[in-house]
Amino acid sequence: MNNSKIERRELLKWMVFSLPPAFYLTGCGGGGGSSSSLMSATELPNVSPGADVFACTAGSMCKPLVMLYSYASGSQSPTTSNLNATLYDVTEATDRFDDGAQCYAFNGTSSQATALGIAALEKPPFGISFWAQSANTAYMRIVQIASESASTAAIDFNNQSGMGIYLGGEFSKYVLSFGTPGQFTDGNWHHFLVQYDGAALTAFVDGILRGSVNTYVHNYGGNLYVGGQGLTVWSGDIDDMRVYNRVFEASEVPQLVYAWTQVKPTTRNDSLMAYYPFNDNAVNENGRGFDGTLFNVTPTTDRFGQADRAYAFNGTDAYIQLPTALGPVPMDFCLAFWIQSSTNAQMAAFSVTKGATTGSGNLDFVFNDGAALTVTLAGTTTTTISCGSLGGLTDGAWHFVLLQLNGPTYQLYVDGNLQGTMQNGSLVLSSDSIICIGRGSGTGTISTDYWNGALDDVQIYDTAFTVAQIAAIMQLQYLPRDGGGAL
Repeated sequence: MNNSKIERRELLKWMVFSLPPAFYLTGCGGGGGSSSSLMSATELPNVSPGADVFACTAGSMCKPLVMLYSYASGSQSPTTSNLNATLYDVTEATDRFDDGAQCYAFNGTSSQATALGIAALEKPPFGISFWAQSANTAYMRIVQIASESASTAAIDFNNQSGMGIYLGGEFSKYVLSFGTPGQFTDGNWHHFLVQYDGAALTAFVDGILRGSVNTYVHNYGGNLYVGGQGLTVWSGDIDDMRVYNRVFEASEVPQLVYAWTQVKPTTRNDSLMAYYPFNDNAVNENGRGFDGTLFNVTPTTDRFGQADRAYAFNGTDAYIQLPTALGPVPMDFCLAFWIQSSTNAQMAAFSVTKGATTGSGNLDFVFNDGAALTVTLAGTTTTTISCGSLGGLTDGAWHFVLLQLNGPTYQLYVDGNLQGTMQNGSLVLSSDSIICIGRGSGTGTISTDYWNGALDDVQIYDTAFTVAQIAAIMQLQYLPRDGGGAL
């Protein structure tokens, strides 16, 4: 799919609000064979007598359980709507970002949620995407779909296989099954996508295709039951359930899993100063201005294989220059970007050149100058961090580089691993410093050394991060994962 650049209003909405209700089921919380506990094709889900029930409607205060993403013909941006699920015996729980009361827990005995009359499920193409967590290795049903008269589809766990899918009203055996019992209920959060295009049923777990089968379906239903029933009720948490009236290409599915929500949005508020996804421009996508100027760069394919979502630099005169007046940032800050090159020549990927501000310094990220990467800060004093051997980071693969000032100490991370530290009191981000992407500062002993390769997803923060957050930031991207805005 041709992912369009996220609109600024959507991005700002994401930066300000921790969980936009219009985008989430934010409830948290086998080798295909037959089983005596399986329901028949005509048996409809039911709710335990006396279950605690409340309706989660658009006007209620509870968090929406299931969201519909509806795409008009030819549109890359969906209309989103809360499917107004009714919840039975579910409780709020901690979600996959360790935020409390942001998802729903199902108790394994009487919990269920219903969303009725979903037209998108009554004919292909359609898909169901959700996050789930459980440490229960018993047979459990997490999703069931039914018409007014009979059950038509279901998603099971731990019934002779790790995951099994019924489709079309035939419940004598799974249409598609894979994995081993307990494989996907190991106590960790996993993302699941099950989709049917009218010919092929496909299933993905954590962004990876786990099974595909061609099958003809003649029975569909529009009533969605989340959590199972009877002896097969889901025991665990469910979050961010979405119904789509489309299917996804395999290359698109990882973006359903890995995107900006891998770091709590509450930690991003006001800390992201600038972000450049290089989606065929050098616009700062947080909507604050400070857009870059392009010099002889060429759009290229990014690390996800998407065309025109990164920039190629020619090694001679290509670079991107940002305006001055981003700073001053006298305390903690963070610079991060992705690099890719197969050239072993000395070259710089990023630089900050000082202006007239007293106490400021020049910062350069130089590759293949006796080491894989050398970061030099030359100001009131000159200090360096070096790591790896020559060519070690220009091996044709994509690598993630992050430098942050954390208190008095600069820390260099490459691909999420700490490579070295230094201390230097020079000011880097001053009110008149010049930031260049794709070339060196050309000051002192540092030459201009234009970058020969690709660069992408340049980020500037006015904060420092923990090791866990840095590992998560490696997965961050301001791409509209399905055309509907940031995750």
